[in-house]
Amino acid sequence: MQSDNIKHSSANGLSEIQEKINEAELYLSQGLFDEARQAYQQLLKELGSHSQRASTDPAFRQTYESFRGSIREQLALIERQEAEFHGQPSEAKPEEHVAAQEGEGSAAFNRGQAFLDIGLFAEAIQEFQNAATLGFQPIECSLQIGKAHIQLGQHREGLRIFEKTYKQKGLADTDRNVFLGQMAVGYETAGDMEKALELYQQLAASDPTHRTAAKKVESLAKDSDRYQLNVVKLHLKNEQFSKAIKTLRHMESEQQVPVDRLVPLYEQVLEKDPGNADAMERVAAIYQQMLDNGSEKTDIRLKLARHLLRAGEFDGAANEYLEVMLVDTPYKLTALTELGEALLKKRDYDRTLELMEDALPWIESIKPGPETLKYYYLIGTACEKKNLYDQAQTYFQRAASIDPTHEVIRSKVQTQTQGPLLSTGKGLLGLHVDTDLQYEIQAELGQDEIHQIFRVREVPSGTFRVAKTLLPQLSGGAKVKDFIVKWAYEQVNMENRNITRVLDLAESDGQYYLIMEDFGSTLEDLLKEKTHLPIAEAVSLARALLNALAYAHSHRGADDTLRKIFHLALNSKRVVVSDQISNAKITDFGLVFQLNNMLDLTANYEELSAFELAFMAPELFNRAPARMPDKMKQAADLYSFGLVFYKALTGKLPFKGPSPEDFKKQHNEKYPVPPRVFISSIPAKLDEAILKCLHKDPKKRWRTPTELDLALEKIPTK
Repeated sequence: MQSDNIKHSSANGLSEIQEKINEAELYLSQGLFDEARQAYQQLLKELGSHSQRASTDPAFRQTYESFRGSIREQLALIERQEAEFHGQPSEAKPEEHVAAQEGEGSAAFNRGQAFLDIGLFAEAIQEFQNAATLGFQPIECSLQIGKAHIQLGQHREGLRIFEKTYKQKGLADTDRNVFLGQMAVGYETAGDMEKALELYQQLAASDPTHRTAAKKVESLAKDSDRYQLNVVKLHLKNEQFSKAIKTLRHMESEQQVPVDRLVPLYEQVLEKDPGNADAMERVAAIYQQMLDNGSEKTDIRLKLARHLLRAGEFDGAANEYLEVMLVDTPYKLTALTELGEALLKKRDYDRTLELMEDALPWIESIKPGPETLKYYYLIGTACEKKNLYDQAQTYFQRAASIDPTHEVIRSKVQTQTQGPLLSTGKGLLGLHVDTDLQYEIQAELGQDEIHQIFRVREVPSGTFRVAKTLLPQLSGGAKVKDFIVKWAYEQVNMENRNITRVLDLAESDGQYYLIMEDFGSTLEDLLKEKTHLPIAEAVSLARALLNALAYAHSHRGADDTLRKIFHLALNSKRVVVSDQISNAKITDFGLVFQLNNMLDLTANYEELSAFELAFMAPELFNRAPARMPDKMKQAADLYSFGLVFYKALTGKLPFKGPSPEDFKKQHNEKYPVPPRVFISSIPAKLDEAILKCLHKDPKKRWRTPTELDLALEKIPTK
């Protein structure tokens, strides 16, 4: 602490002295020799008061002596200039003039060194510049000025001075190497390790005996790799993908890091930015390069197949998977199941079955495990999609024997635990059905907000159907049963190709089951597989749904009276799809809101799930549907339709909650992000059409489903 005080005191004292020197030089420049002389003599006197400190403080002594010598030289200079001014014969010889300049330059240089020693870098720069102007050791002055700028954190200016001097013609090799070393230090201090490493390498090549350069090259080469990798990770964290790829490409070109260490970083780019063409190209090229170089071929080929699959190059991926399957390695089964899963996602059930059935003898010969379970699940699912339910059950049961606790598999093989479902359609709905018709539950397909859903087999025909029954908490009481019969009667009379038909009503142990035509899967399930639909497919889906809405909104009952039916709970789980997207159908028209209205649950939106709230029109948060005019109900359906269409196109929903109040605020106040922000190829007119569906004011949405359908018909999608 004492040395710090001395240094601070010295700095303050010398700063005051420098101010008085500047004052004296000003007098001298104006020809005021007496005033200049007096100022310098006063400075000598003040310096004398510091003589005791100079004798006890070695750090101060050098500075003290330097200043005292400099002031004496200035006094001598005053005498010569004053004599010249008065015309006295005191002309200095050229060598004396040069000597005087050198003396002044030396004094300025010494003052600069003194300022450097005590940390007054700005003052030191000024003195070194003065010394250089007077011609005193300009190369050394440049070196010291550059160092002082670096010490001040002014790296750019310091490096500029170093580089300018380094490029001077006629500079000695030893001096050039000194400046090269200082530039390397400057870049290292500034944090540019890549440039610093380059300069240290240049210095080591120029002077092989330079130990510091050699050590720095070795240490910075390691640090540079780590530094560059960390820079890439930082770019990835900040989602600056172009910068990350630029750095990775540079590392590849410099061969700083083995390419197999760079692949995971390119893969991370693709995880966050799946459509990044540069990353896709580099990953494929690196894997191909590794294969060409004879790396672990099967392993790398499997990675290449996964990459191509993610990049949307299905045929290329399939070929790589088949290459893996041709070799008996531990990766063979993995390749089989991954390719089978990819084919299922493409809804190519024929090729899935062909691939899986060819492998069946081999699968039966190997030890069962998690991947064989996955194999049986995939082939069972393919059979199910092809309506080969008996075969599907065989494979699902084999999967269940491998892991009886697997919940998904258990749901697939769940058989009925109750008696058969007995048809009541003839008696309750007036349908022309066999009074002995029965249905056997084959498997539970899942549930939605109000239903349990099963696949059932019709007896005796063997035809498969879907059966829906209300959740236990909703199904009790004669009032609910009466409502279900009335709702089913209304649905039976709705005949439209884009609305799921109720074919029968069955009963078991006092509980009713709505029997419907079998369907493939819901739009929600499809979007989990495909993320989002191609634009043309999404528009085809939308027009199918609009056809259903237009029919229901102007539906006439069996007695030919107008019976407008509004859905008011439309979402992606209530849209069912088959192989042809244009055959998509809406299910449960009016069921949810009518049931909730009967049970007095409509106003309590806080009880609804986040999924239901995400598709709910803003007016439904504030007003019970039963008290809405038909125009407002129609507008609410078009709003929910707009959200279904939005999700089909983008794979996203504009409002995410998470709480009921958040959903209410977002639906009522937040403007949705235009779909084109996510998928730039969406036509502008299509973007506008969707956003009009989502207008906060019901009166400013499309007036009818037909009006919107006609608008979509005019929008090119290719």
